[in-house]
Amino acid sequence: MITLNTRSKVLAAAAFLMLVVASPCARAQGSVSPPEPDRPALFGILGITRGQTARINVTNLGLVTPPDPDSQNPVVAIPPPCRVLMAFVDSDGSPVRNSAGDPVRRVVILQQGQSASLQINGDVLVPRDQFRLNFRPIVVVASTDPAQLAPPCTPVLEIIDNLFGRTSFVYAGTPRFTSPPEPDRPLLFGMTGLGHLQTARISVSNVGLVSPPDPDAQNPVTNPAVPPPCRVMMTFVDSDGNVLRNNAGQPILRVVILQQGQSASLQINSDAFIGRDQLRFNVRPVVVVASTDPASLPPPCVPVLEVIDNLTARTSFVYGGTPRLTTPPDPESQQ
Repeated sequence: MITLNTRSKVLAAAAFLMLVVASPCARAQGSVSPPEPDRPALFGILGITRGQTARINVTNLGLVTPPDPDSQNPVVAIPPPCRVLMAFVDSDGSPVRNSAGDPVRRVVILQQGQSASLQINGDVLVPRDQFRLNFRPIVVVASTDPAQLAPPCTPVLEIIDNLFGRTSFVYAGTPRFTSPPEPDRPLLFGMTGLGHLQTARISVSNVGLVSPPDPDAQNPVTNPAVPPPCRVMMTFVDSDGNVLRNNAGQPILRVVILQQGQSASLQINSDAFIGRDQLRFNVRPVVVVASTDPASLPPPCVPVLEVIDNLTARTSFVYGGTPRLTTPPDPESQQ
């Protein structure tokens, strides 16, 4: 277990305080509108290896209870279909392309109860000189009726083992923000554990506020209201809240500016922290997001924790964190 002495704790606390206080976002008043209802979930970046398939699944859940097929008077209040765009982008926000050079994207109309998918195969897209392909799913939902909001068309990312066809894990993304996010705390992460031969990677993606334009369209849709970049601080702490340090005694911490569509990561190797007589090491990711524009709240910069097996380079599991409560919970309502 890594611990800090008193002086180190003071320095670490000062670093955190300087980051948050110096950040323009700490006093920002939101001038950037919250995400529109055509963004049902926000996904961070992660990776697949050869032998794996990443599949986006979207389902139109509708707004009403499915009618009883044996009822004489079935419910007829059916909401309009939803128009869904599915795509994959890389760590710079550029579209992932197939072997023919075309962007991997799909647009489909989903009636109530229907589902659709889009997938990429690591056997095709992972370069021979690399172990992994980093990507980010994008799902944009809109109503086919301009007078109504889109029905709940729910996306999920599924990682599948190509050899056995088994689902390795499912990543549901981060629920879209229904109100402006708190400026310096986009998500909260609890403590988790690492075993030997595992890597914990924090990744943060500036997903922006607008739908990405079609890169091959003759007249691509552009939105001049591009949100400002976000300043992101990433680090890891132990079970006592102490910032982890590397072999040189330096804090494992990274501060980066992310433009819309860009992603960045910070990682640790479990074997650098697990003692010879230990099986596991407890760690907690910390992510602080701020806007670079003092007049704006930060755009949605979505963090995700990915735990990777060092031997196979495959993701063991993904932890999307917990959205921060916008209002204090009512203690009486939980009784």
